[in-house]
Amino acid sequence: MKYFRADLHVHSRFSRATSGRLNIRNLAAWSMIKGLSVMSTGDFTHPAWRDELRGDLVYDDNSGLYRVREKTPLETEIPGFSRPDGASEPQFLIQAEISSIYKKDGSVRNRHTAQGYAHESAWSRGQAWGIYGLTLCYRETGDRKYLDLALKAVRFMFSHKNTPEDLVFYWDMDAPNIPDDYRDASAAACIASALYEISTMDVPEPQTYKAYADRIMKSLASPAYRAELGTNGNFLLMHCVGSIPHNGEIDVPLNYADYYFLEALKRKRDIEQKGSKGC
Repeated sequence: MKYFRADLHVHSRFSRATSGRLNIRNLAAWSMIKGLSVMSTGDFTHPAWRDELRGDLVYDDNSGLYRVREKTPLETEIPGFSRPDGASEPQFLIQAEISSIYKKDGSVRNRHTAQGYAHESAWSRGQAWGIYGLTLCYRETGDRKYLDLALKAVRFMFSHKNTPEDLVFYWDMDAPNIPDDYRDASAAACIASALYEISTMDVPEPQTYKAYADRIMKSLASPAYRAELGTNGNFLLMHCVGSIPHNGEIDVPLNYADYYFLEALKRKRDIEQKGSKGC
C-alpha cells in the first residue's frame, strides 16, 4: 500500500474570496514548500477553471493522477522560493469540492452545500466566510460591489428568524433542532472580526456594526463559551462545529475560532484606542 501526504481541501482562484494567484502552478509550488505529494484541483465545475486545468495538467499513466505540464520551473511562481532538497513536483487529483455556485445570466444556477444542513439552508460558517472574505476583497480592491454583498450577508444573518439573543449563531441557521441545536463559536468569532473592520469603512451608521461585534465578543468571552485556562485542550473557545454532515468536529474547540477571536480582540482594541486619542 502506498501512502501520500495530500491536501484535498483546495479552492480555485474562481471561488469566492480567494487569491487570484491560485492557479495550478502556484498551488504546485506551495505544495512543494509544504511537503505535499498530492493536491486536489479544487472545484472543476467552473468553466474557466476547467479550461485552465486542461491546459496546465497532463495525465500520468503510471499513477492515474495528473502532473503539471512542463513550461517554466515552478520556482518562478513564488518570489524567493527555492525547491527543497529532495522535493518532487506534486500530482493532482481532479475534484469537485463544492457544486457550482456561479452565476449565469445574472442568476444563481444551483446551490449545493457540503457542511450545511441542506442545499437551501444557511450554513453559519459559510456565511461567516462570505462576510469576512468579501470585506477583505473590498479592502484590497476598493470595488464597492464586494462590500455591498458583505453588508447584504450581515443583514441576512442578523435579521434571520433564528438569530439567537447572544449572537453566537447556530451551526446552521435552519438546523432542525433549534433552539436546542449546536452553536458555532467559530462562525461568531469570524463575523465579529469582519464587523469590526466594516465599522472602519465608508458605511451608513458604522457604529451599528461595532455594536453587533461587541455583543458577539461579550458572549464569546463569557463562561458559556470561553474556556478556563488549562482546560479545553488549551483552546480559548468552546462549542464550535466543523461538519455535522460528516460527523466531524462537533461541539469542540477549533483553532481558527481562536484565531478570529484574537483578531477581533485586536481590532476592537485598535478601534477604541484610536477613538480615545481622537477625543
